[in-house]
Amino acid sequence: MEILFNVLFSASLMLAIVPVLIKGALKIGLTDMPGGRKLHKQPTPLVGGIAIGMTTLMSLMVQPSGFATFEVFYTLVACSLVLLILGALDDYMEIRASRKLLVQVMCAVVVVRSGLHLQSLFGIFGVENIPLPVMQVLSIVIITGVVNAYNLIDGVDGLSGMVSLLAMIVLGLISHLTGADGLTWFFTMMSGAIVAFLKFNLGQKNKIFLGDAGSLFLGFIIVCSSMALLNHSASRGDDSGNTVLVTLIGLMAIPVFDSLRVYIERYREGRSPFTAERNHIHHLLQGFELSPLRISLTIVTISMLLIATAFIFHHWIEVTWVILGMMLVFRVLIFVLNSNREMMTWQQKIQSFEE
Repeated sequence: MEILFNVLFSASLMLAIVPVLIKGALKIGLTDMPGGRKLHKQPTPLVGGIAIGMTTLMSLMVQPSGFATFEVFYTLVACSLVLLILGALDDYMEIRASRKLLVQVMCAVVVVRSGLHLQSLFGIFGVENIPLPVMQVLSIVIITGVVNAYNLIDGVDGLSGMVSLLAMIVLGLISHLTGADGLTWFFTMMSGAIVAFLKFNLGQKNKIFLGDAGSLFLGFIIVCSSMALLNHSASRGDDSGNTVLVTLIGLMAIPVFDSLRVYIERYREGRSPFTAERNHIHHLLQGFELSPLRISLTIVTISMLLIATAFIFHHWIEVTWVILGMMLVFRVLIFVLNSNREMMTWQQKIQSFEE
């Protein structure tokens, strides 16, 4: 009953906040304008992330003990709100990518310095422990990379919201099973807020987008919460640390692997890694003429299959091989999607030639 109450409470807050924010966004021009590579036809308010952030703050005021499990989570929320403001400013006036990256790194440094960082590599490539300064730097790189990965996957209606909702559900289950009950409350509350956001994002009336504000905010919470739960599960002294590790890697595999693939391709071609283009996995799925909703459901389904497969196989094979296996599956998937795009391109060329 408590979980249901949390979901309904946060969802109700979102439903009350969003209409007010929509009116304000339309007045000041905080909207995503149509044109170019964009599919929408009308200016769409970029208030989804702001609404989720406001819901988070209000919920914390109602139940401030929600983070009793990890005191460092107050630092996490503070830094995530900084990124929320950064993203909102970028949505409104466009901030240079290098400056946004600098703020992201600074927020990661603050969280890591507060004590929230990886404490072990869990035998990945045969490595368990490395010097603390190296572990802290690695944690900063991971946090910044994952935040950008979740930012980049926000490309079609419903996708970022559904991927984030899946993350909150998985993190909520992990926190419940490992005894981090304060965090279970937080993740269920976030789930309700995201469900309410999807109502607006996937609908036609009062449609809103998450915006950079939302993707940066949610990405930061997801990766930092994952680190905290990973460390918490490892401290229990059983096999739960490895189980949580492969589950979390499966959860983040699609956004992270896809962003790494795109960055590497841009680097090889001598282009800036921040170049905008239609080469992400959700763009490749559009080659099958899927609707945004079906694209989002397809990616979430693949993520769920990766999580389930990793969870099952890690009992028989080493963590390193589980990770390499997920990378191989992703590469095969991208090969199939690229092959379909090339075939569609050739069909269009043939048709234009015949005409």
